[in-house]
Amino acid sequence: MSTERSESICPFCRAEFLPQEATVSCRRCGTVQHRECWEHADERCSVFGCGGTEARSRAMERPSTRGATARSQEIPSPPRPFAPLSERTRDVGLLLIAAIPLMSLAIAAVASDSETYQLIGIVLFALCALLGVRVLTRRVDPPVTPGWRRPADLLLSDYAPADEPDDADTDDHQERGAAGGSVPALARLAVGRERALEYELSPQQRRGVDDERATLDFVNEGTGHELREAILEHLPMATQQAVIRMVLQILNRRNALENGRFTTLDELRQIPGVPRVAIEGLRRAALRRLSLIA
Repeated sequence: MSTERSESICPFCRAEFLPQEATVSCRRCGTVQHRECWEHADERCSVFGCGGTEARSRAMERPSTRGATARSQEIPSPPRPFAPLSERTRDVGLLLIAAIPLMSLAIAAVASDSETYQLIGIVLFALCALLGVRVLTRRVDPPVTPGWRRPADLLLSDYAPADEPDDADTDDHQERGAAGGSVPALARLAVGRERALEYELSPQQRRGVDDERATLDFVNEGTGHELREAILEHLPMATQQAVIRMVLQILNRRNALENGRFTTLDELRQIPGVPRVAIEGLRRAALRRLSLIA
């Protein structure tokens, strides 16, 4: 009998589950949680008193309008791909360095008159064979495509600083000519394309951004960059909102240094080139989480 508990609210971020959202259930207590929340909590169950470390992948269905608890349909995990060829080649080299003395010892042991040494030689041969098979067939975890739902410290970035700025970021903004102001504009936001793509974009999404000639486009090299709606509107909604959250973090970091205040979603909506639909999705999620926290 399954021990899975099908609550409609994640115990980590206190947000409701959306249809077809990536979720997992704790094998120990059965509580359903967002996959990203599980990973953010060091891959442990966030239910007080549980702390389980094993989870099952599952898919959420739309909750019933009659108030019944949401039921889930467990989906098989994607196959784990083989490790990259470069990593396996490196591992083979390390294996040969370790296997040569072991094989020499195994050959000498098998040629010995002692049955004990012969047995040790056979064990060493088997060990070398197992290590070779393990290296050549090693698999890695598939990349997880992040959605727009993240823990509250990211989604509520218009109410609180995302993180503490450091000297390196301050110097970087000054060198790139980032200007301050009560209502900052993206045209004055100096952010490199590589830094933008590092934030919360999976390899699949990063390739999609490259196909669309990048999400953040260079307009005046060394002075600033502009966020273009014509480029963003062709990207998935999750990618749009990921870039907007990245912009909010940078704006908040700079404003905290220069003005002691934080950029809000209302101010961001007034900047040309920012998709309104993506901002409204973040606003609704933020307000919903605030009501749950309160």
